[in-house]
Amino acid sequence: MVGGDSVIIFSTVEIDPSITLNPIASTPHLVLLFALLACFAAWAGWKGTARAGVRVRLTSLLCRGTLLLGLLVLALNPGKWIERREDTRSFWTILADRSRSMSTRDAADGKSRWEASRKWIASAIDAADSEDRVEIAFFDTRLDAKASGTEPEGGGTDLVASVDSLLSLAKNRSDRFKGAIVLTDGRQTAEHPDFARVALRARASEAPFYILPIGGEVKPVDLSVEPARRQFVAFAGQECTVTAKVRAQGLGAIRPELALASPDGEEIETVRVELAEGEEKEVRFTFPAPAPGVHLFQFRTEQWPKERVSANNEAVFTLTVLDGETKIFMVEGSPYWDSKFLSQTIRNQENMQITSVYRLSSDRFFRVETGGSALAQETANVFPESAEELGEYDLVVIGKGADNFLDENRLALLSEFVRDRGGAVFFTRSKPYRGAFPGIEFLEPVTWGERITQPFRLEPTAAGEAAGLFGDLLPGRADPVWGELPSLQESYRCLDLKPFTEVLVNGALSLDGREQTVPVLMSRRFGNGMVLLLNADGLWQWDFFPSDKGVEGQYEEFWSQLIQWAITFSEFLPGQNLSLHLDESIVRPGSPVLARVGYRGEIDTGNPPRPILKILDGDREIRTVPAVRPTDRSSRWEAALTLAEPGSYRVQALDPADPDTPGPSVPLTILPPPGETEELSADPDFLREFSETTGGRLIDEAEFPEIVAELDRPETSVNRSKAVWEPLWDQWWSMGILLSIASLEWFTRRRSGLL
Repeated sequence: MVGGDSVIIFSTVEIDPSITLNPIASTPHLVLLFALLACFAAWAGWKGTARAGVRVRLTSLLCRGTLLLGLLVLALNPGKWIERREDTRSFWTILADRSRSMSTRDAADGKSRWEASRKWIASAIDAADSEDRVEIAFFDTRLDAKASGTEPEGGGTDLVASVDSLLSLAKNRSDRFKGAIVLTDGRQTAEHPDFARVALRARASEAPFYILPIGGEVKPVDLSVEPARRQFVAFAGQECTVTAKVRAQGLGAIRPELALASPDGEEIETVRVELAEGEEKEVRFTFPAPAPGVHLFQFRTEQWPKERVSANNEAVFTLTVLDGETKIFMVEGSPYWDSKFLSQTIRNQENMQITSVYRLSSDRFFRVETGGSALAQETANVFPESAEELGEYDLVVIGKGADNFLDENRLALLSEFVRDRGGAVFFTRSKPYRGAFPGIEFLEPVTWGERITQPFRLEPTAAGEAAGLFGDLLPGRADPVWGELPSLQESYRCLDLKPFTEVLVNGALSLDGREQTVPVLMSRRFGNGMVLLLNADGLWQWDFFPSDKGVEGQYEEFWSQLIQWAITFSEFLPGQNLSLHLDESIVRPGSPVLARVGYRGEIDTGNPPRPILKILDGDREIRTVPAVRPTDRSSRWEAALTLAEPGSYRVQALDPADPDTPGPSVPLTILPPPGETEELSADPDFLREFSETTGGRLIDEAEFPEIVAELDRPETSVNRSKAVWEPLWDQWWSMGILLSIASLEWFTRRRSGLL
């Protein structure tokens, strides 16, 4: 167990088997000195034994030479360094996950992850050389250092915090922590911002964590509902349509009940949805728009038996109901059935007001106002001549012959209208001019190619569905109505799509004997506004010559919903001077959300406005956060929002110069912390990242014994700074040899009568 034992150091003395020299002086000097001494001793010995025989003289010289050689060896000081080696007590840990997800029975031989984990613990203990060095600990949301993991009962998993606690306990011990083997499925349910810090702390401690992932992928068992958009826009006095996406996984074929609830919780409508296994369906609700303002609605469905996740059985969205009319300015240089049918369709919409200007000749124009009963012939003022005049409109529709209306000044006004004031421009009849018109190219989403006369059918794209146009305002991509509509023609090849252009609808046609597609409906963000282009002519036939009674009314629905989408999906909603966007609208508690606020028009750099963000729970104000500009030149403001309590909130932007006028509002959902059994699939990617950051790695079953042996190996350190020299001459036998040689010469000389 992880405890508070102290370090025990076992010190032993080991002699280096190699003999080295540690001379008392420089080796060359010693050799030279003893060479001179040898010469002197040989001369003196030979001279001193002149009266003796040759045998005695040679014996004396041999003894002296041997004695001098021995003294030279002693001066060179042969010996051995004795190094002190220290065996340091260390320990390592097996850290096992005991959260509820470990009860999942997807391990080998049909065992649960917990049973597999216990098997590996027993295997490690059996393989360890010393049970004193291996310790067992368990964790769920916290570390359990008492090795009491009887059953996997933990309601959550926090591997990061548990590792942090283990490192803290190890730091308080004086014996060294070598690392750990972690047995887990990797379900990190707790949010832990200190992931990198804890992993680097383990690396700094030289304590790697080797992780053996247990378990695999588990298919979800879930019934979920979500809005097709988080924000819907409608107009007062009209029917509004909202769309929900319902999905079932792991439940088989079911028929759940889906309800649309009003802001006060009352159910507006309920429907039964037939879902096959793994199927997702879109359900549309149509009801009268409530009073103008921002309303928080809810989709909810029942919780199905065996369903593991309940948080996604309901979802909130905002419905912004606009008061007043959308103002549209339309110019047409070559009037045809398309322009006539379109203008008439717009006039029939209660919430839309259109001003149409038609060119009949170089100096004859007709201007028609919504509700007007007469045509007024005009020769001047056929296009707004100031930013203020143009700013009164929400959408500018341009048909053919744009070069007859737009000069350099009007193009500059149009650019400011879209870029700075968040307006929308819609080219409704393919290429809006003949030949070339360089002045307008900055607005167009495409680079034009040659004309195409082959008929084609519409095919909505995934981008159009993701933008909220199809499956929400208009029928979904898979709806058979798109194949039943009359084919269109008179399009142009698109050589290049300009940046930020999205293709919302393609046209399928046969060209040069091959099936091809041409972009038909495109959108492009331009500054704060939007530019749309319909690369087709002949839509009026949908209303005049429907190919089937099942598609009757599609012309009016297509144009009314498309124009509404163009207006409401621009940066600013009609009548509002602020825009508001969140980088995320569904987060966990404590996660920061970045809010961005835009301002319509030019910004006064000397005294710019400072929008305020209100966080609302229903009608109750939770908090007020002032937005700030990242730089002095920025046209947007930013604010970081953080909420700790789960719930459905609304974020609203207000202009301090006009606090009584409600600004844009968006929903913000704070989900409850994830449950332990909401997602049972193992997460090896998270485990790999964490283990590698600690200096360890992800291991498999075959590597387990190798890692156990590596961690269990005892550590020995050598302290060379405390090494001791042991000379050979400091022995009785070395001195005995030298004394014996000296005694032999003395005995030889005495016996020969030389002493």
